[in-house]
Amino acid sequence: MCLDLWPISLSAGGLTRGIIYDAIADKCEDLYLECDHIINTSPAFVKYNELENEIPLNRMSWHFQPCEDCFKGVDTSKKKDFDYLDLMFAGNIGHVQNVIDIVKAYQLVNNPKMRIHIFGEGSEYKNVKKYVLDNHLENNIIMYGRLLKEEVNKRIVDMDACLLTLSDKTFIG
Repeated sequence: MCLDLWPISLSAGGLTRGIIYDAIADKCEDLYLECDHIINTSPAFVKYNELENEIPLNRMSWHFQPCEDCFKGVDTSKKKDFDYLDLMFAGNIGHVQNVIDIVKAYQLVNNPKMRIHIFGEGSEYKNVKKYVLDNHLENNIIMYGRLLKEEVNKRIVDMDACLLTLSDKTFIG
């Protein structure tokens, strides 16, 4: 199953076209072409693999990553605090996720009755946290770091919506 796109995922870490990238790209293409069938986690991954890795469409399909059990037992009808609009981002805080845009969007709205809860860690966590602190946003942008799934599930009850952002700099974002 293709859960991430290679070699383009390397660009999220800053590695772009060049000798190393091209060598990895050649190996990835060889590996993909050796597969009888590739199940991708989105239609966009199928398109990428067809265009970039030259994999015939008849050797690919797609199936979204399931998450039915992720929030099992979470009763979202028990929100405690209706004085705030509580939004959350949960996951990797890396370059591709572009979480800094969530913080900058909050600055544009600048609503004291809105809180954004950020759960997770990643390569951009410290930069986002510094930006929040430098701009005195910590009362409304709450950064939790990495939490156990059970702890996140306890906090999800009070959220009004989940946020998803991705960078527009690469095919994967």
